[in-house]
Amino acid sequence: MGTLPGRNVIRMAIATICASLQSSSSNDTVMSAIEAELRTQGWDPRRVAGLERIPPFRPDIDPPNEVTAWAGQLDAAEGVAIATPEYAAGPPGALKNALDWLVGLSTIYRKPVVVVCAGTTGGAFTIEALVRTLSYQGALTVGTLGVEGIRTKLGVDGAVTDPTLLNDLAALAGRLVDGVRADDPERFRLVAPIVRPHGIDPARFGLVT
Repeated sequence: MGTLPGRNVIRMAIATICASLQSSSSNDTVMSAIEAELRTQGWDPRRVAGLERIPPFRPDIDPPNEVTAWAGQLDAAEGVAIATPEYAAGPPGALKNALDWLVGLSTIYRKPVVVVCAGTTGGAFTIEALVRTLSYQGALTVGTLGVEGIRTKLGVDGAVTDPTLLNDLAALAGRLVDGVRADDPERFRLVAPIVRPHGIDPARFGLVT
């Protein structure tokens, strides 16, 4: 597998991904709220689009341009926030496919990540699957949030209006910022309670504790 070009690009603060490809998505709305909170904390979130253009994963070829362009935006970030729906008790295929391409690129290795799943249910199966996938790629999942009954938490303009959810999203954004700023022992403290319930030993990340 190939390596990413342009490793010396100017780093942006936070990469954000909405895994829903719908034109109108509650997860897009949720991510917009997270992005707004990150801006209030002085960070520069930038949406990483293009999931629909990534071809099916093949481990026997070098990543095509669509993959390196998408992965390069993650590589240039200090941390990553993912908002995703749950389909058939799992993450959308487009998201999982894109993450599979990152295995040989080390794009998110040791990178703090938070995951939010908004929908009818809280997306527990999707969150578990993503924590496992991200962890086995070396990413540091420092926070997760499941949001059930999302439509009841949006206003007539489609924005998040529920005060509890707004507080939860602000806390998740803060957790990501904490993960970015933390040293190894603090990152271990943030990651361990997230991954251990899913059978993942936090020692696998090699963080100095």
